[in-house]
Amino acid sequence: MFGSISLSATQEEKLQEIEQKFKSGFFSKDECIKFKKIILGEDSEVYCGRSETKSLTIKYPNTVSDPVTVMDHVKELGAFTEPSHYPEGMLEFFGKSCKNFTCRAKKATKRMASTFKRKPIYHRRHPGARLYAMSMFELFYQQELKNNQRKIEKFITAWPDKKKHGKTVVSLIKLNKSREQMRKALGMDLNTSVEEAMERYWVMGDFLEKGKVEKQEKISKDMKKRKKLLAKYKKAVSGFNSTLKKQEDEKLYNEIQNK
Repeated sequence: MFGSISLSATQEEKLQEIEQKFKSGFFSKDECIKFKKIILGEDSEVYCGRSETKSLTIKYPNTVSDPVTVMDHVKELGAFTEPSHYPEGMLEFFGKSCKNFTCRAKKATKRMASTFKRKPIYHRRHPGARLYAMSMFELFYQQELKNNQRKIEKFITAWPDKKKHGKTVVSLIKLNKSREQMRKALGMDLNTSVEEAMERYWVMGDFLEKGKVEKQEKISKDMKKRKKLLAKYKKAVSGFNSTLKKQEDEKLYNEIQNK
């Protein structure tokens, strides 16, 4: 049985929230229209005001647009960046006692791992959980960069004469490819700042979570639209699990590890 969505907030409040997110750059115009139609109905005539706000994307100086060489891929890993701010809901999850980055990354990683292992029935009941986990993956990745910073530096210094810590570098490259694929599913790339990526995942997670499902015999238009939206983000999660297993980059990995 499927259900219709009964929003916890008023329609007007939700529409204003969506409009603000569009103007701030977190939602594209297409996303803004889609979300408004979920609230008002598929046949409703909706529009989103013109956004004059510049993109919030922050570019990292070492990011490579089209990596070819081993060093291109290593540079694309980026440098450890401790977030300057977090989504409000994520801060609530951390709690008042968990204030430093190490504590937050550890707590986020644990929740992320358990969420991705959840069965489909859980995600049907909590449609925003995957988006929250993707937001937490950003912290997990930064923690990995921080933990392995010296190994990366030694690898760069020794390359190509010696291949120090090749296994660690390969592991990080695989994680970064997963990060890139998840971001692409939501219209972001590796140039997007950590803060913006986390916020966008979390905002969309909140949007999917808001609403109470009520049983009914006929599938509503709103529910059909919501299912299509969820399908879009499931692709990003499936990419997270599949990217690490792909063999298409074995030549690169073997070169780094001298196999």
